[in-house]
Amino acid sequence: MAQNRDIRSELEQLEDKTGFCYSGKSTASIDAASNMMLWLKHHKEYIPIEDLIERGVIASEHYDFDLFKFFSRNSSSGNLLFRKTTKEDDKKACQQEALAATWVALVLRSANNLDLPEHIPGTLSDNILTQVARMSRDPKRITDVFEFLKKIGIGLVVSTYIKGSKVDGMAAKNCRGNPIVGISLRYDRLDNFWFTLLHEMAHIAHHFEELDTALIDDLKNPAENEIEREANHYAKEAIVPRSTWSRSKVVKTQSEASIRELAEQLQIHPALIAGRLQFETNNFSLHRKLVDGFSVKAALDGIISR
Repeated sequence: MAQNRDIRSELEQLEDKTGFCYSGKSTASIDAASNMMLWLKHHKEYIPIEDLIERGVIASEHYDFDLFKFFSRNSSSGNLLFRKTTKEDDKKACQQEALAATWVALVLRSANNLDLPEHIPGTLSDNILTQVARMSRDPKRITDVFEFLKKIGIGLVVSTYIKGSKVDGMAAKNCRGNPIVGISLRYDRLDNFWFTLLHEMAHIAHHFEELDTALIDDLKNPAENEIEREANHYAKEAIVPRSTWSRSKVVKTQSEASIRELAEQLQIHPALIAGRLQFETNNFSLHRKLVDGFSVKAALDGIISR
């Protein structure tokens, strides 16, 4: 109770200082505000303030209030991202949590501007994941996937990577219950873009009830849990089914001709096959021209959110 009174007092001071009226006066709203303020106190030193000022998200004036407003208005539907989950003395973990939370809030801020129809849970099937994987075939039409997902009530946001963060993508519900996919383009590769997208779509298809809390993915060092293993499995199957991969010439010869042949068979871009081969062999020097031959950032210029 005393803590809630302190939070109310801080909110009233912010209202007096800025003229902004904090609308949530219920116990639940005050509890949410309390969690938010506590999280900010534990993580504030690790939030990339200059980056947020440069993006026009916050101003130097009313600094603390801007941060509170930014995270409050751009949280996942359950507002659970900001419960304190790391020890205060674990500076590296706090820094990564702060950077990831900032990026997720930026994604959801951009997603708030999307006009999305209702998404009906259960309508996103594994067949649709395969259909999306095939959209990779012509990289010049990469922007088509944004409209495709919008039609089924899914928002796709590509938001500029925050330096130092270990985030490739995320999946969450916005305040209206629409699933939102965020991609950071930490690696400017076609295979990374499509695998990240399919991984997050797999979360929507198979873990929809978990999305009240944002699922944040570092695909280079994935979390060791069942949800992440399943999302990786369904993303891989959408690109190259396991049975097809094991029988393919790619596994035996590792040649560019076999990669292109399998890509043509599956109607996907060869970079996705080459990227899979790099991962499976742990040899990232293989077929670099295929993997690095197209800039997703350049193709999405004007669409990437800041």
